[in-house]
Amino acid sequence: MSFPPAAHSSRLIAYRGVILVAVLAPISIWLPAMWVLFGGALVALGLEVALARRTDARRTRSEGVIESAVDHLPGVFIVIAPDLTVRRWNDGFRSVSGYTTAAVKGQSITAFFDEDDRTTVEDAFDAVLSGGTQRFEATLLTQGGRRVPVRVTGTQVTGSNGPVIVATAINMLEQKRTETALEQQEHQYRLLAENISDVVTLLDRNGRRLYVSPSIKDLVGRHPERLFGTLPFDHIHPSDVARVKDTFTFALEGTGEVRTEYRLQHEDGHYIWVESIGRATDNDQGEAALLVVTRDVTTRKKREDDLVESRERLSLQKRRLRLLYDVISRQDRPTDEQLQRVLDLGTDLLGVDVGIVSRIRDHVFTIEASTASGEYAVGSVYDVADTYSAFTVEQDDVVAIGNMGDSQFANEACYERFALDQFLGAPIYIDGSLYGTLTFASKRPRSRPFTTDDRDFLQALVQWVRAALKARVQERALADSQRLLEKTEEVANVGGWMYEDRTQSFTHTDHLATIFEVDDGYRFHPDDGPNFFGEAAWTRVLRNMHRAYKEGRPFDIAVPAVTGEGRRRWLRVTCEVEPGSDRPDRIWGTVQDITDRREVEDELRVTAQRLGALLTSLHEGVLVEDQNRLVRLVNQPFCDLFDIGEDPTDLIGTDARALALQSTRVLNTPEETLDRLRDLMRARETTVGERVELADGRVLECDYVPIHIDGTRFGHLWKYRDVTLREEREAKLRTAKEAADEARDEARRAERLKSIFLANMSHEIRTPLTSIIGFAEVLEEEVPDPYDHLAGLVGTSGRRLLNTISSVLDLSKLEADRWKLDAEPIDVVDEIEEALEVYRPRAEDRDLNLSVDAADAPLFARADHAALQRVLDNLVGNALKFTPEGGRVTLHARTRADTVRIAVEDTGPGISEEMQKHLFEPFVQDPDERSETATGSGLGLAITRRLVNAMDGSIDLDTSYTMGTRFVIQLPGSMNAEEPAMPPENGQRSANRVMEDEA
Repeated sequence: MSFPPAAHSSRLIAYRGVILVAVLAPISIWLPAMWVLFGGALVALGLEVALARRTDARRTRSEGVIESAVDHLPGVFIVIAPDLTVRRWNDGFRSVSGYTTAAVKGQSITAFFDEDDRTTVEDAFDAVLSGGTQRFEATLLTQGGRRVPVRVTGTQVTGSNGPVIVATAINMLEQKRTETALEQQEHQYRLLAENISDVVTLLDRNGRRLYVSPSIKDLVGRHPERLFGTLPFDHIHPSDVARVKDTFTFALEGTGEVRTEYRLQHEDGHYIWVESIGRATDNDQGEAALLVVTRDVTTRKKREDDLVESRERLSLQKRRLRLLYDVISRQDRPTDEQLQRVLDLGTDLLGVDVGIVSRIRDHVFTIEASTASGEYAVGSVYDVADTYSAFTVEQDDVVAIGNMGDSQFANEACYERFALDQFLGAPIYIDGSLYGTLTFASKRPRSRPFTTDDRDFLQALVQWVRAALKARVQERALADSQRLLEKTEEVANVGGWMYEDRTQSFTHTDHLATIFEVDDGYRFHPDDGPNFFGEAAWTRVLRNMHRAYKEGRPFDIAVPAVTGEGRRRWLRVTCEVEPGSDRPDRIWGTVQDITDRREVEDELRVTAQRLGALLTSLHEGVLVEDQNRLVRLVNQPFCDLFDIGEDPTDLIGTDARALALQSTRVLNTPEETLDRLRDLMRARETTVGERVELADGRVLECDYVPIHIDGTRFGHLWKYRDVTLREEREAKLRTAKEAADEARDEARRAERLKSIFLANMSHEIRTPLTSIIGFAEVLEEEVPDPYDHLAGLVGTSGRRLLNTISSVLDLSKLEADRWKLDAEPIDVVDEIEEALEVYRPRAEDRDLNLSVDAADAPLFARADHAALQRVLDNLVGNALKFTPEGGRVTLHARTRADTVRIAVEDTGPGISEEMQKHLFEPFVQDPDERSETATGSGLGLAITRRLVNAMDGSIDLDTSYTMGTRFVIQLPGSMNAEEPAMPPENGQRSANRVMEDEA
C-alpha cells in the first residue's frame, strides 16, 4: 500500500515519536508523563527536519546529474508536461530545431510541428498520458523554416511532481533521402533489365525463378510469365545440368561473381550456347537469392571452335615445315633467302638453268623468286597466257616437258617468245587458292625425260615452297597484325599479358609500359604489383589468377591503380584460360585503361539520376518518343492530365499512338487536336504554347521539341501544362480593366460636374452672401437695441458661411492641382511675426499669452508667401480658438539639417486618439473634446496639409506633447534671400493672387 507524501511523512513522525517515548519511558518516573510525551514529539520533529533536508540535498544533486545527462543524450530528448507544454529539452533538440531557450520554454510541443501533423502529435501524447508508449512520424519545423521529418517515441514517466511525457526523436531526413535514392535506383535497374538484350533472372535459394526479364522470349522463344516459379535446369542440356547447378550453388554461398557456359534448349527444340554470370544478392524480403545475367554466345562458340581447328591445322603445318627445315641447312634464314636456296638446289639437282617462283593474280604472272636475271628477273610481269605456267594452271597438275620443240606445245606463243625446251612446273596452292607456280626450265633440250622421282621431287619442293610462302604470308600478316595490334593497343589503351606456371615467366606487350607510365624497356614483375595496384587491389588480382589456375575460371575485373607518374587510373584486367582445362599451364589476358570510360559512366549515372529526379519533380506533363513512336520517358503529371490510369514505368516501350487514341476521351475536339499535333511532328519545328482544350473545360498549353542526336533524328519531346487558372485570371483582369475604364470615365464626368457646381456656387452664393453681410453691418450700426444685436448675428453667420464656402473652393482647387505656388526664399521669422500681429488683439481679449520662440537672425525657407500665411492663419487661429482663457500659444522656429522646422503649440484640451486618426481629413471636427464654443467647417487642417505638401514640406501632430496640442511643420531650407524665386508654371499667378481673384 502507498501513501501520499504528506501522509507518509506524518506517519513517519508518529512512528519516531512513539519510539522516542519508549526510550524515555525509563526516566518517566522522575518526570511527568506530559513532559515526556512533549519532549519525544519535539525530538522526533527535529529528526524529521534533518532527514528532509538531507533528502532534498540528495534530490537536488540527483536532478542536477539527470539534467546534465539529458543535455548530453544523443539525438532529440524532450520532457513534456501533461498540458503538453515543454518542460525540459536537450542540446540535440536545440541543434536540430535551432530554437533558443526563450522560444521553447513554456511553449506547447505541438507548436514545433507542421500544422498538418499537430492533431496527430496531440492525439499521440494524449494516448501516452493514458498509459503505454506511442511512436509516430511527423514533420518538425525549425527556427529557419526548414522541415525535418522525425520519428518520435513518447513514454509516460511518473515523478515526485506527477506524471510527465519523456519523448525522443530521430532525424529521418537522411533515411528519407536514402529511401528515395534507392527507389529511383531500383526503377532504373528495372528499366535497364527490361530493355537490354541480355536476360536478367532472379532465383531463390531453391533455384526457382522469381523474376525473368522480357528478353527471354527473344533468346529461347518462351514468355517470361510462363517461367515464374519454375526451375531453369529443365531446359539445360543434360550434360551441363550438374555443372550449372554446382556453379549456381557456389555463387549462392556468396563467394563472388561466377561465370559458366552451357547449352540451353530453344522452344523449337534446338540448343543454343549461352553464358551466365551469377552473383549472390537479396530478394524483396531480404532472403538470399541469385541474380543471373544470361546472353547468347552461340556465334562466339562457333568462332572459338573454328579458331581451335585453325590452330590445329596450323600446328600440323608447322610440324611439316619443321621436317623440311631439317632438310634445308639455312632454315633460320629469311624466307626469300630460303626460297632462293630451294631454287638453287632444284636447278642443280634437276640440271636446268632457271628456277622461278611466281605469283599469279587476275591473269597476271609476277616473278617473286628467280635464279636468273634479265627477262626472268624478280619483279618481271607477264600475261599468264604468254608463259609456260599457263599449261600448269590449265592442267592443275605437274607438267613436265623435256623437249618443247617435239611436244604438243611447240606452236605455243610462249615457246616462240622464250624458246625454253625444258620445263617442269607445278601449281602452288595456299589455303585452297592458287598462289602461283614453281617452275624449272632451260633453253637446251633434255637428254632424258623427267622421271617420276623428278616429279616427286618437284612435289616435295612445292610442299616446302608452299609452306615457306605461307609462312611468309603469315609473317607479313603477323607483322601487319602486330602493327595493327600495336595501333589497336594505342587506340584502345590496352596491353596484353601472359603467365606460364611451368616456367613461372610473365610476359606482356610493350603498351603495358605505356599504361603504367614507365620506361619502354620496363618489364612488369608480379612483385611490382602492390606498387601499382596497392595491396588490396593486387591481392584481388592474385586471388582471381589463383582461381584461374586452380579451377580454370576466367575473370574480368576493374581495379584502381597508380601509374609511375603518380596518376590514379582505373584498369580493367581480364584473364582467359585454355578451353576445357581445369588446371591450365598458362593464362593470358589484357590490361586496359578504362579511366575515361569510368568517368563517362559516372557522368551518365549522375545525369540519369538528375533526369529521373527532374521528371519526378516537374509539375508539367512530359512525354518522350523515339523515332518509332515508342515511349521512352513519361512522368506522372502527364498521366494525370490525360486521365491515364497506368503507372508511368509500365508505359515505357509502349506505342505512343495508343496513348494518343486513349487520350481522345478527355479532349474537347479530338480529331482537330490530334491532326494539329501530327502537323507539328511533320513540320519538325520547335513549337511553344500550342493550345489544347479538354472536355471538362480545362485548357492546356503544349510545347513540342524535335529531338536530334549527333545530327540524327531521334524522336519527339512533348510538354503539357495546365493553364486553366491563368486564363481565368486573364479573363478577370480583362473584365476588371473594362470596369476600371468605365469607372475612370464616370470619375471624369463627375469631375466636370463638380467643376460646374463649384463655379456656380462661387457666383450664385458668394455674390449675394457678400451683399447680405454688407447690409447686416449697416443695419447693426443704424438700428436701435436690441435689433442691432440681431443684425450682428446675421453678419457673423454670413461671414462664417462665406468662410466655409471659400474653404470648400480652396480645397477643391488644391485637390484639382489648380492652386499653383511660387516657391522663393522667405524669412520664416518675419512671416510668423506678421501672422501674430493679426491675432494679437484677439489673444489679448481672451487673456492668452501669444509668443514666438525663434533666433534673432533670419531663418530662410523655400515657400510661397501666401500659402505660408494661410497655413499659419489656420494653425494659430485654431490654437487661439481651442485654448481656454489664461492659456498659452507659442510658435517655435528652428533649422535642422536642410529643413526649417515650425512648431505651433497650445495649452488647450488636446486632441483625442480617435480624432487623431482622421485629423487631416476634410469636414472632420471634435467639438466634444476641444471647445464647446468653437465652430468651423472642418476644412482648415485639410487645406493646411495640402498647402504644406505643395511646398515640398510636411506637417504632423506631435503626439509626445501632453500639455495641449503641437503641430510641427517642416519646409525645405534656403541659404539666403538672394536665391531667385521659381517662376510660376504656364504663367500661373501666385497663391495670394489666385485667392484674391477667386474671392
